[in-house]
Amino acid sequence: MVIKIDSKKKEAPMLRRLHFFLILSIVFLLSVSAVYLLVIFSIRRVEEKISQLEKALVETEEERLLEERVLLYEWKIDEFDSLLQRHKSPTRFFELLEKLSHPKVYFTRLELDAEEAVVDLEGRAEDFQILSQQQEIFQQNQYLTKVSLLKASLAEQGRVEFIFHILLEPDFF
Repeated sequence: MVIKIDSKKKEAPMLRRLHFFLILSIVFLLSVSAVYLLVIFSIRRVEEKISQLEKALVETEEERLLEERVLLYEWKIDEFDSLLQRHKSPTRFFELLEKLSHPKVYFTRLELDAEEAVVDLEGRAEDFQILSQQQEIFQQNQYLTKVSLLKASLAEQGRVEFIFHILLEPDFF
């Protein structure tokens, strides 16, 4: 008895297995490629998102620094405003002095203490009568609480040198 081996039958299952593993390998390779591409696209999206967030963070940091500067300027303005409100301006007194000055009297020295509302005025008048008129003008004013003539003396050409000590209303300035 001769046994005849059919090689075609043996080759068929082997060929099938080979085809099966080939197809399985191709599917596996395609799957790995798809996953690889998916990972690469995901990484790019994440990097873009990180880039956008970094830009937003930089803008936020710039805004914070700008806000700090604005708050600093606001504080400086508030401090300046309170300083300005406490400041006593002598301008009002000069306007008053201009209005109350006798035409024949001129002042040579003025010492003004706005905090204490005190003024020392030195000057010259044509004569004692004009000096008296000047003192009366000062005394009639409502803002001048006390007018004292500290010194009055004769100068050259019959003129009178004088010093007034004046107390102003405390809230004048």
